[in-house]
Amino acid sequence: METLNLYDFALPPELIATKPSPDRSASRLMVLENSASLVKHDYFKNLGHYLKSGDVLVVNNTKVRRARIYAFKKTGGRVELLLVKPLPNGHWEALIVGKGPFLPKTELSLDQSDEMAKIVIEGKASTDANVYEISSVNNLGSYAEDVGELPLPPYFNRRAEPDDYSRYQTIFAKELGAVAAPT
Repeated sequence: METLNLYDFALPPELIATKPSPDRSASRLMVLENSASLVKHDYFKNLGHYLKSGDVLVVNNTKVRRARIYAFKKTGGRVELLLVKPLPNGHWEALIVGKGPFLPKTELSLDQSDEMAKIVIEGKASTDANVYEISSVNNLGSYAEDVGELPLPPYFNRRAEPDDYSRYQTIFAKELGAVAAPT
């Protein structure tokens, strides 16, 4: 039985791309040729050289949403929320980063000066740590699109910059809904 540690490997920080390439066509492409167990390195602009008649190309057209928002506890402590997915009842599944525990009916404020801008933690959304169902009288999806941040991976060690909002999307992105780009 395989375990996840079989996929662990050392990756020096200087080899981690934390900003998109200025030239999309210069993005790297790893080509696996199964018949020869061969790995080749090329550029995305050459993808067509590897496709043959009858091949199927699957394209991810999901656009990364501004899913990171911040709220405040009654004590004034800041809490980071990552809106993972909308739920049918108008609520959201969200990853909450902050000092908890977050008990059901805990209220968070989106704006410390606006009493109406509240989020209510309804309870755990799953057995995953820190994933909760949240609700608000505010439309959280619209709120996040207006003031939220693009959720860059934590290993980037930086917040989203203006260029990231267009460049941290695939060239096929058009359907809003992802909370992370394929990296």
